[in-house]
Amino acid sequence: MKISVAPPTPPQKLPPSGQLVFTIPPGASLQELDSKVREGEIACYSQAGDQVTVTLTPKTDLEKLKQFAAPRPPSSLLQKASQVFVPPNLEETCAPEYFSLRAWQVAGGVIGGALGYCGASTLFKSQQASFPNGAGIAMAGAWNSYVGLAANTAASMTVARMGDVDPKRVALYAGLWSTANSFGQFAGAAFLPAHNLPLSLALNVSGAFSGNLGGSAGTHVANHLVVEHARGTVGAINGNQDRFAGLLGTPLGIAVQFGCSKLGLDATLAPLGILGGALLLCNLQQINAMRFESVNRQQLETLVEALLDGKEPAAVSKTGLWGTVKGVFSPPNEHDGRVVHLQDAQPLLQEARISMLAGEDYLVGHQGGKAQLVFRNNCGVNSLIRGTAHALLLERCQGLSDLAEQLAPGRAELVLTELSYRALPGGSSWKDQLSLKGWHIHPTKLKVGSAQRWRGKPTTVNTVSAKEFGDLLATPSQEGLRKALEGSPLLS
Repeated sequence: MKISVAPPTPPQKLPPSGQLVFTIPPGASLQELDSKVREGEIACYSQAGDQVTVTLTPKTDLEKLKQFAAPRPPSSLLQKASQVFVPPNLEETCAPEYFSLRAWQVAGGVIGGALGYCGASTLFKSQQASFPNGAGIAMAGAWNSYVGLAANTAASMTVARMGDVDPKRVALYAGLWSTANSFGQFAGAAFLPAHNLPLSLALNVSGAFSGNLGGSAGTHVANHLVVEHARGTVGAINGNQDRFAGLLGTPLGIAVQFGCSKLGLDATLAPLGILGGALLLCNLQQINAMRFESVNRQQLETLVEALLDGKEPAAVSKTGLWGTVKGVFSPPNEHDGRVVHLQDAQPLLQEARISMLAGEDYLVGHQGGKAQLVFRNNCGVNSLIRGTAHALLLERCQGLSDLAEQLAPGRAELVLTELSYRALPGGSSWKDQLSLKGWHIHPTKLKVGSAQRWRGKPTTVNTVSAKEFGDLLATPSQEGLRKALEGSPLLS
């Protein structure tokens, strides 16, 4: 390995322009360098093939960098195994609570497998007590299949949509419901063994609804944990974790049954009670570990305003286990923000506005001293964030109303709408940032979306930088406003 340092000055006195160039093995991870950039130990780095160039700072520890450049020993068996279970670039692709949440989910999978093993013999005895022969058992299985199909179809058309609105709360409901179903199934088989068919049919219907609730919420939870581009990779790793968890369920069930028999406890009910209680705890702890709250309109405005100002958006705070339990019974607070959300788009359906916002799924305006906003039905999360950001920027422009009226008489409101649109940040999505902070944004929860339709032909407009926009708001001038709106059809 060849290492060259330029300029050749002492490590502790290197100027910011100093550089270290070294060779890395193919496919080597540069996560250590990423952390050094975040900590300010190095200014930046770049990779070209197997060559990495690091720009140094006065804080750089050159000896540590040389150690980083030194040949690595072959990966141990433990390191290779970890690649099967641990997502790559974890800090950049997964939410901070990924490990704690997945730990409780995997623990729940292990305990659920053990519970199934312990209850299998009880269910088998119930079937023998209910049906005289194998044909009866087969017919009961057919009835359960038909009823399950109908129940799942009904559930998918009714309760499944609830998972879109408030995934964390719905995931908690589904987990508790599923645990209750397991208790009911095994308790029914133990105490009413001759009534296997009616009990299994009732619990089949109940399980279909809890399963659909959990599935719809689980989709959002999984998407929240991982940024968009890494969901396939992390999903495969999660699958590996779940598969290995399944292998541990049976040994745990055997161990619990053996321990209960040694202690003189009921060999059927004691393991079910112990494992059922443990599964309930896992369900509660999963939700407790999950930073995932559905935003209301006021919260969305606060988060987007922080992003517009270049600040770090607030993260969802943990409520603790007791707060999680209370969340089952206390409904979430609903708060409207400053922006008026319209259900009827008619007040904003002017040709100039539609043409201006032709590429968007929203229309925005300002009337009666407040910003007004309307979204098309089925708009996406990015549109919800972008429309809110535009409305907040339009609010900031109201100090320019007199200048806008002088510049385009009778069209001041449209002029400021276009000015704020040109100043709207573009090219990057804030959706993943807010998701990794624990926020869930959905049009159903926000109660937005108009049945009316509009669309125009998209046009290209000049953008206004954040600095230019800030300078114009700080020192308003007609010439500055005219320059910012250069090329606008509203001024022609």
